[in-house]
Amino acid sequence: MTKKVALIYSGCIKHYDKAFASIKKHLIENNKDFDFDIFLTFWDITGKYVNKKMYSQKEIIDYMDINSKISNDDIQNVKKIFNTNNIFIENYEESKPIILKKAEELINIYQRDQGRIYGYCSMFYSLYKSYINFIEKSENNYDITIRLRYDLVLGTPIYLNKIDINKVICNQYTNNFGVVNGVVNDWFIITNTHNLKRISNLFNVIDTIAKKCIKRYNNKKDAIFAEYLLTTIISDLEIDIEFVELFLKIYR
Repeated sequence: MTKKVALIYSGCIKHYDKAFASIKKHLIENNKDFDFDIFLTFWDITGKYVNKKMYSQKEIIDYMDINSKISNDDIQNVKKIFNTNNIFIENYEESKPIILKKAEELINIYQRDQGRIYGYCSMFYSLYKSYINFIEKSENNYDITIRLRYDLVLGTPIYLNKIDINKVICNQYTNNFGVVNGVVNDWFIITNTHNLKRISNLFNVIDTIAKKCIKRYNNKKDAIFAEYLLTTIISDLEIDIEFVELFLKIYR
């Protein structure tokens, strides 16, 4: 019986055409015995993230420097590139208060006004909505789910029949100082649907996970990062993590 794979994209669409070519080459075309469905959730705006470290509470709202609304031409091009009609366009203005509320909870926990907090909450909200909008409502039972970014370039061939889908398969997080052992890179994650369902709930319990994250890493400096929050919830759920060495980069 052919196994089914759900590719779940979420976030802000940017550089997706060039990045998706690498996903087709190294993932989809290398696994012709698998059926792939592609699901896209993205904001109804385009923009870029402002490169600032510190934000007041008011400025967090404007962490994304919005350039314009997504046009119908943009949507049609996305459908063409990804060859899918499984698209959910999230209203940024309607979602912003929900995300901001969670960001404020984290600010109170970390005692820091930091713009990246809003960005992380936005990312986890988008992942949560992706699961709710598509996988939970789908009539298909997916054996494998893969979470990834629109601008992610994959440079390593992946063969899904060699992967233990009961684990979370991912790279280790790399910061400016090098690889951080034992911390999940949130750009690209492979696991089964049941695991993803529980992991995607991070947005709803992010305040609880943040407190556990601070205790786990014994500081607030590292625990503020999305990768540490993600690692904490996966460990809290007692899901095994298998770190692999995939060539990943973000297309700029």
